[in-house]
Formats: sequence, structure tokens, C-alpha cells
Amino acid sequence: MALLAMVLVQPTLAQAPQVGFVRLVNVAAAGEGNLNVTIDGKNYWKNGIKLGQRSGGIGLRAGKKEFVLSKSGCKSAKRSIDVAVGETQTIVFYSQPVRDEDGNIVEWELKVARLRQHDPEQGLHFTVISFCEEPELPIEIYESASQATKKVVVPKMKTTRVELEGALVSAEIRHAGEVVTTVMAERRGNYVVMLYTDGDGARKGVSFYDPKFVLAN
Repeated sequence: MALLAMVLVQPTLAQAPQVGFVRLVNVAAAGEGNLNVTIDGKNYWKNGIKLGQRSGGIGLRAGKKEFVLSKSGCKSAKRSIDVAVGETQTIVFYSQPVRDEDGNIVEWELKVARLRQHDPEQGLHFTVISFCEEPELPIEIYESASQATKKVVVPKMKTTRVELEGALVSAEIRHAGEVVTTVMAERRGNYVVMLYTDGDGARKGVSFYDPKFVLAN
């Protein structure tokens, strides 16, 4: 489910503002209710952002922006991110446990990851990232056209690139025999697949097309 794209800048008559873009993705499953996000102290989503929801490209005046996250049952997070003119960054909100000396979870804290673009590549690729708790998440990518299955192990918080055949692909992402998400690749380029665990412990995924992509903490 995608949030409506919006432009959060006000042009002036004297000079058009220098604008960069961000895409927001929420995979923070811990806590209760929706995730509350403010940008430079402004809340543009009164009802919060649902788990598994992503936005379109949001235009912001270029420069340093402060993102503040809050959610019931989680420790809040704050991070400043530079928005560069003409570039698009994906900002991912996720949760991770804080453990005591015995390995028991004492609280959950919210985190912000910054994913930015790099030079485009040829062919058709999936860039898969896991925000699940497991250090490594085994998945299968089933291509319906070729009926081929690729087995991939995805390390936590690291990009895994998978090259696919053909120009048009309908692919199921599976874990432990269950379909996590389906990706419809209607053109060549790079498709980002983010894996996460929902509130019931099931593996889920959210995906989008982005011809230029790389992970940057």
C-alpha cells in the first residue's frame, strides 16, 4: 500500500527552491499502532504510517532534515539526513531489540536506515534486504515465466543482488514454503524487495522499482 506522493516545498517568485526527494518505508513491526513520523518538527501524516506502507517520492527543500520517529511500546528515534538536490533517497524505519546480559529483550528501539541511489545498471535485478531478526534469512525466488527457482540467503541489513532472466517477470518471494510477497517486474532495471517480520511473526515483504539503488547506513 503506497502513501500518496507529495511535494513539501513552497516555491518563491524570486527563485525556485532546490529540491531533493525521499521515499519512506515503514517495516518497524514492534510496538502498537501506526508509526508517527515528523520531518523538521512537522507531522504530515496525522494518522501515522502503517506497517508495510511506503510513500512515493516526497519533494523536500535540499539540506539537512531531522526525522523523528515514535510509536507506542518503542524507544523513539531521531536522525538528521542530508537531502541532496535532484537525488532520491529511500528512508527505512525499522525496529530492533535491546537485550540484557542474558539475551532477554528488555525493550524495542526504532531505527532509521538511509538507502541512496547509485549509477544505473543493465539487465533485470532484485535488490533484497532483510530487516528480520535472523542474521541470515533463506528465501526462494520463483519466476513464473521460466518456472525456475533461485535459492538465496539474505544477510540482515545488507543488500543481496539477484539477476533475473527476461524482460518481464512475475516472481514470488518465498520463505519456509510460504509466499512472502509477489513482485511484478514490468520493465528492466532494479526492483527493491524489503523483507520484515509482522506483528504475528510472519515474514512479509514490500517492493518497488528503483533503477538506481544502494544501501548506506
